[in-house]
Amino acid sequence: MARKQGQGTFAYLDLSGRGGGLTLELTYNPDAPQPGAAPKSQNDDPFSIIAQYAIVSRDVRKAGEYYQSLGLGGLEVVHNVSVNRIYRMTPANFEMDLGWGRFGDVTFEWIQSTQGPNVYEGYLKTHDEGLHYLAFNVADMDQAITQFKAKDVPVSMSGGWDLPQGKGRFAYLDTEPYGGLTIELLWNQPRAH
Repeated sequence: MARKQGQGTFAYLDLSGRGGGLTLELTYNPDAPQPGAAPKSQNDDPFSIIAQYAIVSRDVRKAGEYYQSLGLGGLEVVHNVSVNRIYRMTPANFEMDLGWGRFGDVTFEWIQSTQGPNVYEGYLKTHDEGLHYLAFNVADMDQAITQFKAKDVPVSMSGGWDLPQGKGRFAYLDTEPYGGLTIELLWNQPRAH
């Protein structure tokens, strides 16, 4: 594919030892699409728009304080106890602390396991802190899970939430052996009008 030559610069900031296992890239690209431009995707549903990035951290509060000191804003940290928890096809009792941030339209979530076993503890053992998954919204969770099981992609962990502000479900697809990244499917119960 031919690409137009352009001008731009970039720099990597190695924050991995202090902020939850990440390296940030700062870019300047005058030829990049403007914010708010419609995304161009040739991916199959549901892979058209990333809804969330998630980073596994040993200490989500410490990571939040560090990123706030850089000017990226702090993290709202909540303790999560999911409902209908399943880990590796077995009922489970995992819990975690979640740090929430938002940059543009995408949510960033830092996750610290507080009770396992769970996929986060497995990720830390294998990779240490860092980017764990990309999340995509689905319209029908059961249909999406069936679709991926037909492609030999099992669910490694699943559950849901039932909060005053909304209900929903999540499912992690076991894609980590293929590039070290998990895919999460998210389903939010439609709100009554």
